[in-house]
Amino acid sequence: MDATTFYILFIIFIATLVRSTFGFGESLIAVPILSFFIPIEQAVPLSVLISIFIAAVVVIQDHKQIQYKSATGLILYAILGIPIGLLLLVYGNVSLVKIILGILIILFASYSLFSKKPLTVKFDAKIWLFICGFAS
Repeated sequence: MDATTFYILFIIFIATLVRSTFGFGESLIAVPILSFFIPIEQAVPLSVLISIFIAAVVVIQDHKQIQYKSATGLILYAILGIPIGLLLLVYGNVSLVKIILGILIILFASYSLFSKKPLTVKFDAKIWLFICGFAS
């Protein structure tokens, strides 16, 4: 096993550990760090495949707790956003994508560290389902 393969496996392990601990975030960890070792065009699909596998395990474990109405809305809007995401990956500026990813991670981390109370959603607002699903 060469060093690059070891680093990629270690990054995937840490990202999966984050997902297992907090319930989200493996792509937030994996994609920016993987992009140091492999092109972002490979890092994103690899992260997605890992995310799908981990999500499948979680769904099998916790299928009784799924909110199907919210999940359906998020999935439908995510499907609408996939073509735009693919266009950005194929034709977008790699440096700009990395900068935007970095800014989003810093903003979310800052919010999480300094927020007095966590964000909660009391009902499924269609606009938030659209924004979160489409952007995902």
